[in-house]
Amino acid sequence: MLWNLYRYRLKRLVVNRTLIFWAAIFPIILGTFFGLCFSNISEKTEGMESMKIAVVDDGSNEYSESVKSFFKTMEEQGYVDIVTEDKSVAEKKLIKNRIKGIIHISDKISLEINENGMYQTILKSVIESFVQGQDVIMDTVRRHPDKMNEVVKALYSETDYNKEKSIAKGNMDPFSNYYFALFAMTCLFGATFGMTNTMEIQANQTDVAIRRNVSPTRKMTAVFTDFLAAMTVQMVVFVVVFFYMNIVMGIEFGDNYGYIMLAGLVGNMTGISYGYFIGVLVKAGENIKNGIVSATVLFMCFMSGLMIGDMKKLVEANVPIINRINPAALISDAFYSICVVDGMSTYVRAIVTLLILTVIFGTISVVMLRREKYADI
Repeated sequence: MLWNLYRYRLKRLVVNRTLIFWAAIFPIILGTFFGLCFSNISEKTEGMESMKIAVVDDGSNEYSESVKSFFKTMEEQGYVDIVTEDKSVAEKKLIKNRIKGIIHISDKISLEINENGMYQTILKSVIESFVQGQDVIMDTVRRHPDKMNEVVKALYSETDYNKEKSIAKGNMDPFSNYYFALFAMTCLFGATFGMTNTMEIQANQTDVAIRRNVSPTRKMTAVFTDFLAAMTVQMVVFVVVFFYMNIVMGIEFGDNYGYIMLAGLVGNMTGISYGYFIGVLVKAGENIKNGIVSATVLFMCFMSGLMIGDMKKLVEANVPIINRINPAALISDAFYSICVVDGMSTYVRAIVTLLILTVIFGTISVVMLRREKYADI
């Protein structure tokens, strides 16, 4: 019985071209555009000479020493050319475009530029890389200054801007967040499967649901097998999208495939349960429910940095609680943790929070579905 229900539901979902397009085809198309655009940006930076910059210390402390050590090592690696540390001289050279920017250091790091361009964009990304990895850098300066070269190579390696782009572990490529937000969107678009399942189990919504409700099958049994079928399709979609980006597009995501698949599994569970939640909560037709699912998923992905890479950082700086409950941001954090940085605390927090959200969405959906009664069908 369970096998037949699961098999029929699986067929029902797979033949729905609209669902398959949004769940699989659209992320692949968007990922392809990401890969092409970002590779073109990287190609433009190949063979670029080292950037002439000034590093100005506005207040000597442990933080400023780590920043200077970081850029000094970058200079030794040939990425930058530090021409002066005097503020007045540096500002004059900046006005005359003899340097690309001035790095100001006090209790934080800031960049002063005279114009916008490729070099200035790279400098901004370098600073962002430092801020993201500053705990590692400062700890290295204190404990193992002889390891500074290795840290700089890990944070700003030759495969970042000067040669071939990669987002493997330890590489602070600013474009990586776009790919992680894309995976989040792929998982959360599983909500369309969840919403469709609710439409076809509620007798007041579709003819298919009417036929299923008059059958002797218990509603909760049907809900369980429907969820399993949706999870199966969505996991296949996720695996296809991931390996398309990894193998076909050549984007490196490290070798922690077990943790990556686990993050995808939990993210898909959250997305599908969210679709169930919207399906039972919103008392409207299929088109309106589809619109709400698509709009809310895209908004969550927007807040996680899918359209604007720095959006999640902006949210973190102003309303951090949003990043703690936004499923797209949590999925993105999970991938960032296992593909870029070395440490599992963020990954575990993201996975646990996603499981909690899944339980909340699922519990509300099941309770509301169980309470639904029909005078006649």
